[in-house]
Amino acid sequence: MQVKFLYLDFDGVLHPNFCDKKQLFCHLPKLTKVLEGCDVNIVISSSWRFQESPDWLIELFPPAIQDSVIGFTGDAHIGRHARWHEIMAHVSTNRVVDWRALDDAVNEFPADCSQLIACNGNVGITDIQQAALLHWLNE
Repeated sequence: MQVKFLYLDFDGVLHPNFCDKKQLFCHLPKLTKVLEGCDVNIVISSSWRFQESPDWLIELFPPAIQDSVIGFTGDAHIGRHARWHEIMAHVSTNRVVDWRALDDAVNEFPADCSQLIACNGNVGITDIQQAALLHWLNE
């Protein structure tokens, strides 16, 4: 069985874009509920990785899934489908076969990217994305 990798964005996923600071990571319990007890590696693909310390970002996650956070995508890619290119570099380097990206920036991915689980950035993760994640995790 292949190890599953989830590439995780923050803004527009774990909280709505442009939210009040009190709302930051308000949807993290929804993600935790889905991932708790699952065999999945979480890789942070959010641009937060460029501004915050790796340790602080990992500590944001509750203990139930914190050990699943294994790292970050690498250097920023400039150009079309930037997030996808950053993820693909990580996929290639780490020989990842089974992956999904949870992201609201659909323009950062090719239109035919079947691995993208898109969120509405004004809302963040909802039941729809939770169901898509569960379906993938139970395949």
